[in-house]
Amino acid sequence: MITKIPLPNGKNISIEYNDTVFDPHYSHYRDTVGLADMCIKEVNPSRIVDVGTGTGVLAIALKKLNPFIDVYASDIDPNARKLAKKNAERNGVKITVLDANLLPQAQFYPVVVANLPKIGRAHV
Repeated sequence: MITKIPLPNGKNISIEYNDTVFDPHYSHYRDTVGLADMCIKEVNPSRIVDVGTGTGVLAIALKKLNPFIDVYASDIDPNARKLAKKNAERNGVKITVLDANLLPQAQFYPVVVANLPKIGRAHV
């Protein structure tokens, strides 16, 4: 399945998802993309990392909005990594997709982002 994701600049990206990798609409991707883009504009980093990239929606959106930064996308799920690479190609961006959980190494990136799914209700 393929869905169009609107970006803050009025353009769209096209993201494929499937049964094993969450539909980007299960996350707060719009808020996350906007907030991360504001941080990038403020910090002006040379590189960022998206931890738990899934379909790659956040990494791809941020690369589209900030083409001169290096974007790394990390996920422990091989299906997610494969799909993130495919989505990056679909959208004509170059991101580096890593087979890793980068949280322990996050201090080496000036900006660390995550677009985790919102599933079910929170129990308090």
